[in-house]
Parts: sequence; C-alpha cells; structure tokens
Amino acid sequence: MSVARFSRHWCCTKLSWSCWRHYAWASVSCRFCSSDSRGYCSSDVKVTLKLLRIENAGILEEEKIVLQAITDTKLGNYIVLQSKKSPDGKVFSGVVPSAFWFTTMDVKRGDFIVLYTKVGVRSQKQGSENEPSSYFFYWDLEQPIWASDFKPTSVLASTWEWM
Repeated sequence: MSVARFSRHWCCTKLSWSCWRHYAWASVSCRFCSSDSRGYCSSDVKVTLKLLRIENAGILEEEKIVLQAITDTKLGNYIVLQSKKSPDGKVFSGVVPSAFWFTTMDVKRGDFIVLYTKVGVRSQKQGSENEPSSYFFYWDLEQPIWASDFKPTSVLASTWEWM
C-alpha cells in the first residue's frame, strides 16, 4: 500500500478564482495556504475537512483518498481537485483535469470520508454512539489518477455563485 500525506489546503479568501472545465458554470473564492494541526489557515479560515492519505495509488480498484472531519461540517462545501505538483512540491496553477464536489450533507467530527477513483455507488457505514461513521464516494473514473505527479487538493468553497 502506498500512502502520501499532505497538509496544504485551499481556503476561501477575497481572491477571485475561476472554476475548471467540469464546473465552468460556477465561480468560487479560494486560495491555497498551509494549515496547522488544528486546521487553521494563515488567513484564519477554519478548514474542517483534513486530507489524511492516498491509499493504493495506481491500482484503480483500490485507489482512494481518505479524509476526516476535524469538526462537525457541511461536506458540500468541499471540492477535491486533481492538482499538478511542481518540482518543489507546490501546486501549479492552470487546468485541473478532474474535480469532485461532495454532495450536500452534514458530517460529524471524526467521521471518515473515502473518495474512490473507480466507478461505484455512494454508501455509508454508520458508526456507533462513540465511533465515527464512514462515507464512501466514487469519482467514477476509468483510470487511476494518483500514481503520477498529481496530488489531491481540498478546496473549501463555502461561497460560490451560479451563472
């Protein structure tokens, strides 16, 4: 199993950001920033969904991103982008080949969100009173996407505008 960890997130600011080709009908205001262990960005925007790891990169049937809610949050405020890595490990600007915008739903602190690359049907495993729930989403792609020089980037898109 290959595992990669990332601690950078997109956070909302007043900067204008045009959406990528899959979501050309919307625009959001976001920027890329580092966050500390509590999920706070330098702009004091609270990131409430943390990218934990990529599992089984390059194996379509098993490739997935695992995220965790660090506070109760609205999952529909988050988008995962397939972002290109620069030689120094930062994110290139420009075309984003794939994006996944989560469905509108509430998740609780500690809940796991698993985003598979493959085709599948959304499901969930309800946790007990003291255990987190797990939510399973499927990007519905036919090729693995994390074995190359791309990495997942989470975007907090708490505001957007329809055209």
